[in-house]
Amino acid sequence: MTVTGERLLTAFIRDYPREMGLTDEDPEAILDRYFAPDFVFRNYGVPMDRRRMLDHARPARRNTLDVETEIHELLLDGPRFAARYTTRPTTRKGGTLEIHVLMFGDLAEDGRIRRVDQITHTGRA
Repeated sequence: MTVTGERLLTAFIRDYPREMGLTDEDPEAILDRYFAPDFVFRNYGVPMDRRRMLDHARPARRNTLDVETEIHELLLDGPRFAARYTTRPTTRKGGTLEIHVLMFGDLAEDGRIRRVDQITHTGRA
């Protein structure tokens, strides 16, 4: 595992939700920073391609005021990774969600994410 891959993965978990939900940066540039061109992202087995990932950013930008992320575990083995973390977005409606994430995947040779399979559980903080 390269240091670049490890740093990128940590930044993805910690920073990607903030960048996609709270900045004016071009969502395509954000996506390209973290994901390889041929990435596959599945949540509960449902694939999200590039277009769906970008479409998901629009409502997040409208509805999110803040987001905190706590990494509980991050395991790296060559290009494979596993992570367990909690993210807590605060919405414009005044509520804070608590999203528990189990994520497994592979990194591309350049350290960006090539594959993600994840499951989540959402509640109120």
